[in-house]
Amino acid sequence: MPKIPGFISYSSADRGIAADVKNALLACGVDAFMAHEDIHVSQQWRDRIVDELRRMEVFVPLLSANFRTSEWTAQEAGAAIVRRDVLIIPASLDGTIPYGFLNHFQGRRLHRPVDPAFFRVPLLAHKPGAIIDALIDDLEGAGSFRGAESRMQPIVPLFNQLSPAQAERIVDIAISNNQIWDASKCRATYLPDLLRSAAGKVPAAKVQELQDRIA
Repeated sequence: MPKIPGFISYSSADRGIAADVKNALLACGVDAFMAHEDIHVSQQWRDRIVDELRRMEVFVPLLSANFRTSEWTAQEAGAAIVRRDVLIIPASLDGTIPYGFLNHFQGRRLHRPVDPAFFRVPLLAHKPGAIIDALIDDLEGAGSFRGAESRMQPIVPLFNQLSPAQAERIVDIAISNNQIWDASKCRATYLPDLLRSAAGKVPAAKVQELQDRIA
């Protein structure tokens, strides 16, 4: 599935945690631009940054004392603010609160290791379809019982929001992967709940096939 374009604004001094944030966002279905990683020396980097600011749908400023002294972060934040269609998720690295253009946004403290759930909640509120697709993509790669359970768990509260196509895709994935349908929590709770909420969304033959596996 296509990823949502994002932009991480940060001081170069916070590059390490910015890379962790990039990976966490990717797990949520957001392909976030990170200048120090994504720009090559030969590129016209100012033009690339402007292009990414125009393209982004999610803006994540990593607030810190370093952020406040950066030459570029205030400009990047200003570019995000004027874009009414951009979701802004401020993350505080050291207790720095949103200020300037960002002062009317609610910031939260971000800790390491970076948990994708930090970003998943606001993303689900604004872009539920794309985030659910990303979670289903993640489920498809389950290679162990415990891995299947941990990948299914964040989808469970969203069962009632699934489109017919999403519900059918999860059923197909579960049928084809015994690490999912035979995992204890999936078999006992998650998949029965899925089938109840997906009634009428998924072809009856597929529902029956999954029921036969978990019976």
